[in-house]
Amino acid sequence: MSEQGRNLGREQRRFLERLCGAGGQQTGCALAAILGLAGDQVEWSEAGPVEVTALEVGPGLETERAVGVHFKLDAHLPGHLSLLLAEAAARALVERLLGPSTAVNGAGEFAPEAASALAEVANILTSAFLTPVADALRRSCIPSPPRLIHHRWPYVLRELRSHDDSGLVLGVALGARLHPPASPIAARILFAPNGILLEDLLLAARAGAG
Repeated sequence: MSEQGRNLGREQRRFLERLCGAGGQQTGCALAAILGLAGDQVEWSEAGPVEVTALEVGPGLETERAVGVHFKLDAHLPGHLSLLLAEAAARALVERLLGPSTAVNGAGEFAPEAASALAEVANILTSAFLTPVADALRRSCIPSPPRLIHHRWPYVLRELRSHDDSGLVLGVALGARLHPPASPIAARILFAPNGILLEDLLLAARAGAG
């Protein structure tokens, strides 16, 4: 972890928590709009800032498959941004948008139209989460084309960690309750700023506290 990531002051941590909270609110509204749900059918809870090393695979999930949609951000907001879902949640999301039996092909992989839908949803949700970060620094950014990773949970999380250099992740956990009753769609947005961007955010925190 970078030095600034190890030495967060109380006000700096609160500042980052507020960014996560604002990002969660924006992302929850975006997910409700995508799924055509009322606002009270979508819940969110902030999940950061946390250390990258704290992102672990839950008990019993080592052999379960997950989906990650990953973006690299440009030099204005340098870092990496991901949408993470369990495979079952990704299928439910695609079927909600495109109809039943549209998510996977005969080989158990996501069909092209399903992969495209997941990438578009990821682009909308991650952009919504990043908006308060961009506003805090008065910057904009252009993400890379999305990269979809469909693999077991340990591999998907390892891919996220491989792009980190600040040691901290900002994030939010999302849950959507569908009607008629069905398994809820749970997802997580994770933003790993690089060391330079984290330093800029901490400087913004100091300026706001001053």
